[in-house]
Amino acid sequence: MNKIILYREESCQGESVTIQNTIADLSAVAFSSSASSLKVVGLHWVAYKEPDLKGEFNIYGQASYNNLGTMDKEIASLRLVTEKLDQPQITLYSEVNFQGRSANFQKSSDDVSTSGLTKVSSQKKVEGVWVLYDDTQCKGNRMITFAGDEIADYQQAGWKGTVASLHCLKSSDKVV
Repeated sequence: MNKIILYREESCQGESVTIQNTIADLSAVAFSSSASSLKVVGLHWVAYKEPDLKGEFNIYGQASYNNLGTMDKEIASLRLVTEKLDQPQITLYSEVNFQGRSANFQKSSDDVSTSGLTKVSSQKKVEGVWVLYDDTQCKGNRMITFAGDEIADYQQAGWKGTVASLHCLKSSDKVV
């Protein structure tokens, strides 16, 4: 059984709510922007700061999280990660509409320019879950992408930067 339990107090104490499926707005269960700790059982969950699975996010793997740091009392929506994580893949393109130079990745990269890409504008052939960063060493602004996501133009999709590094979610990851 996959579930996430949100608690109003740190150290998994106080009033709680158990969620078993993706929920676009935690206000539906009177728990929006209320969690100070959580526990994950089973698969990973993505916690977003805005409703409708938008905004800044953290990914939580199976464990108890006694303190949520920057996500404290900020979680507004949740997505259960059901994608298979054992064979990650993403193809990045230098130009919009999957044009120009391309590079295929099957593992995380601290600097995509080492693959010959100095600019990244689109993506496809996504398997697994990937976190894309606009700076090297998996730093800076970030965006999450899931299996099947094809983005023909990052800027039109709301991504202001280019991809400089990326991290593929592994089943062993605790917090991303």
